[in-house]
Amino acid sequence: MKLRNVLTVTVAIALILSGFTVASAKGFPGMHRRHGMGFGMMGLKTFLELNLTKDQESQLLTIIDKYKNSQKESRDSLRVAQKNLFKLAHEEKFNEVELRKAFQKASSIREDLFISRAKMRAEMKTVLTPEQLEKLKKNRAERAGRLRDRLNARCQNHPE
Repeated sequence: MKLRNVLTVTVAIALILSGFTVASAKGFPGMHRRHGMGFGMMGLKTFLELNLTKDQESQLLTIIDKYKNSQKESRDSLRVAQKNLFKLAHEEKFNEVELRKAFQKASSIREDLFISRAKMRAEMKTVLTPEQLEKLKKNRAERAGRLRDRLNARCQNHPE
């Protein structure tokens, strides 16, 4: 049970503080990408290495709980808005006005969700020590470097 709580907190923190969001991973409204674990899981090892105290775990869980319901509602609303946008974009009769309204609605929901996550990350960072924050920063830079290397390798393998 104790290990499960630590893993739950760790996974939640990894998803939130990694700097990646579901919204940014999905791209523009109506676009489709592969479904999987998402970008947030890449930082799980980092959070296991942070050695959070019980007090930090408790504080972080409180912050996560504070935002959990509103973010779930926003994600659900975004899914509905994206489905509507996709439907409008693929109708036989093109209606630019309705498509623009649907796009703006999806974009507005995405913006609210992004801001909410940024607020939550900012609150969570106040719980971490300077050493823990530095470790997160270092690991984020390492992940970005690995991603950049993979993209460069992919570009070299697929010349224009």
